[in-house]
Amino acid sequence: MGETNTVAPLLDALLASGYQIWLTNTTQTGFARGASRFADAIAQNRMSHSYVPVDTP
Repeated sequence: MGETNTVAPLLDALLASGYQIWLTNTTQTGFARGASRFADAIAQNRMSHSYVPVDTP
């Protein structure tokens, strides 16, 4: 979640400049934060959002 919060201002600026973004999160908490923080951009198809857990033994 901290990474999503940290990068949010940069993503806002990129979205405002017309970029399309694919945001991935590796934790459920981060994914929930990304989904809520960028709900409008996701709904408007300006941002794709995926949960990509990285689990290795």
